[in-house]
Amino acid sequence: MRYISLWFYGNEAYNINQWKDVDSIKCDREEESECLNSGKEVLDFYAFDVVGRVPPCTQVIAALEPLVGLVFQNHLWLDIGLLVVMAVVTRVLGYLALVVRSRRTSALDEAREALCGRGTKS
Repeated sequence: MRYISLWFYGNEAYNINQWKDVDSIKCDREEESECLNSGKEVLDFYAFDVVGRVPPCTQVIAALEPLVGLVFQNHLWLDIGLLVVMAVVTRVLGYLALVVRSRRTSALDEAREALCGRGTKS
């Protein structure tokens, strides 16, 4: 279910964008083991940017990556691309639903007119 969620891809893209260039994080705790020391550690901790968790539909893209010469340092552009695709698909489905509904309504109006006749109040 999470692979069709706008929140999932948006959140991952946001976090990768925020943490990818952070080299060090100051830790005020006494125990150093509880702290995450860099942006890479934060991304690894939350399992962002992990190739093994790519949904099946995008594994083809990940497999073709070396062949095409694309260098994805992380899933940032993949997440953005999937967000765009989901936005387009949502709008197309909404448009198709509107077309079907308007045709159904006009067909019902024509059937009503044929049964009741024009100008006759029902």
